[in-house]
Amino acid sequence: MNFKFGKVLLASALVVGLSSASMAGMKGSNEATEKKGKSETSMAVSQLLLAGQLVDYGMAKRDPIPLITAAKITKGIEIEESNHKAETTQDGAAGTAKKTAGPAKPKTSDEILAIAREYAGGKAEVLAMITDVEEEDSRGRTRGPGRICTKVNSRSSDTYKIKFRGEEQAIIGVRGDGDTDLDLFVYDENNNRICSDTDGTDRMVCAWTPAWTGKFKVKVKNLGSVFNRYCLLTN
Repeated sequence: MNFKFGKVLLASALVVGLSSASMAGMKGSNEATEKKGKSETSMAVSQLLLAGQLVDYGMAKRDPIPLITAAKITKGIEIEESNHKAETTQDGAAGTAKKTAGPAKPKTSDEILAIAREYAGGKAEVLAMITDVEEEDSRGRTRGPGRICTKVNSRSSDTYKIKFRGEEQAIIGVRGDGDTDLDLFVYDENNNRICSDTDGTDRMVCAWTPAWTGKFKVKVKNLGSVFNRYCLLTN
C-alpha cells in the first residue's frame, strides 16, 4: 500500500472514530460527572445574584450599607442585554387577580446608589462611601453575563434555548419581582432534566457543567395568579 495513501486512510478512520465517539456522548445526559471551577463570567453571575440579595435586604431594612456594597459589585461587571426570545406556553387557567404596581427594582449601580443616598439620612460618612463608589472608574470591568428582563404571565411558562460550552461551568440565575412563585427548569437537547429550582420563591439558581457544547432548554414557570417581571442571567 502506498505510504501516503495509508496515512490518509488512518486519518479518516480517526476522524470517523472521533465523530462516532462524540455522537455516542451526545446521546446521554449533557452533564459532566466532574464539576469544573467557575469561569470569569459564571463568577460574575454569582456576584450579581449576591448583589440582588443585598439590594433586597437593604431596601427591606432601609439600610444604605448593603446597597452601597451591591452598587460596587454591579459597577464592576459589564452586563450584555441578550436577544434570546422566549416561547411562551399557558400552563393553566389564567389568573384573574389584579396586580398592584410596586416600586421598580433598581438594576444599575446609579439607581442603587440613589436609594442608598435617600436612606443615608445626611450621614456624612455614609455619603462619602456613596461618593467613592460613584467616582470609581468603570473601565476594566469584568466581562459579565447576558441578561434578559421581561415578564411571564400568570400560570404560564417562558422557554429559551441557550447554548453553553462543554466542560465549562454553566450557571443561570433568575430574580423575579416578588409577587409570585417562579420555578426554574433546565433540560438538555435530549430532554434530560439537568437542574431545577422549585423552592417556593422567585429567586432561582441552576449550575452544572455540560459534558459537550450544546443547546439547553431553560424554562421559567409562573405558578401565581398575576404576571411576574423577572431578569434571567446566564454566563
